Amino acid sequence: LDIDDEGAIIRAQPLRGPWSGQAQKNWMPLVDEGNLKYVYAAEPTTIFSLNKGYVIDFSADCTFGHGRLRGGSQGVKVDGGWIFVVHDVAFPGAGRFYLHRFVLLNEQLQLVSMSDLFYFERLGIEFCAGLAMVNGKLVASYAVNDGSAKLAIFEWEAVKKALHGDFVI
Repeated sequence: LDIDDEGAIIRAQPLRGPWSGQAQKNWMPLVDEGNLKYVYAAEPTTIFSLNKGYVIDFSADCTFGHGRLRGGSQGVKVDGGWIFVVHDVAFPGAGRFYLHRFVLLNEQLQLVSMSDLFYFERLGIEFCAGLAMVNGKLVASYAVNDGSAKLAIFEWEAVKKALHGDFVI
């Protein structure tokens, strides 16, 4: 979005991945040394950046599979890289539900560790849309059934201890 000084939207550009003509909703933004980048999937890692013409640039080693571990929160800079909350969609029976993980991407934006699966309140449709570090705690914003917005607070030290490199997806 381009926004004027009064906060009005003056231009909107949907972001599309190379696998679909539809606008995508799973982008996880981060600002890396002043450059805005978007992570679409954590495994396989799929990273995009925008140039001045609002054209998506792909990293040379970008894979175009959208993977299972996809967007939720923006990246929060931590020692060792960037922490995100991602979701993995499961389809048991006739429905679907989202399970979440904390994932750590290193400085080169490569997946190095992740937590075990979790849900915020209950199995179902939950979506984490934001993450911030506040006084040593991670604050995650999330929605339940696309109908209520809530905050969850995690101790950063506890999340770090829960991350492991011997993960299975």
